[in-house]
Amino acid sequence: MRGFARLLATACLLAVVIVGGGCYGERKPIPVVTVAVLPEDDAFLYNGERMTWKQVGEELRQVAEHNRREKTQNSRAVVRLASRPGADYSRVRAVEEYCNSIGLDKIEKGD
Repeated sequence: MRGFARLLATACLLAVVIVGGGCYGERKPIPVVTVAVLPEDDAFLYNGERMTWKQVGEELRQVAEHNRREKTQNSRAVVRLASRPGADYSRVRAVEEYCNSIGLDKIEKGD
């Protein structure tokens, strides 16, 4: 019976580690969000969902806050920034500047 109890305890511990997400202090994956500037005024795609600038700004602010580093005050998140044909590049720059101002300084530009 003693061997069975040890086996049961080991199985329970293994289940806790697997279900509980691994070891103490394990870091979450770095979040990646995508923002595409559309050619229409005040039109963007945020992770594939069409939004206004106000909505995109709020989403980005939340990502920055939820992933803020204590020491540097920047965010662990990555923003993939793109523009669609016909979009005004000044709006792309505005998104980039906003991201930098709230601590989202890892910006990947592309199409």
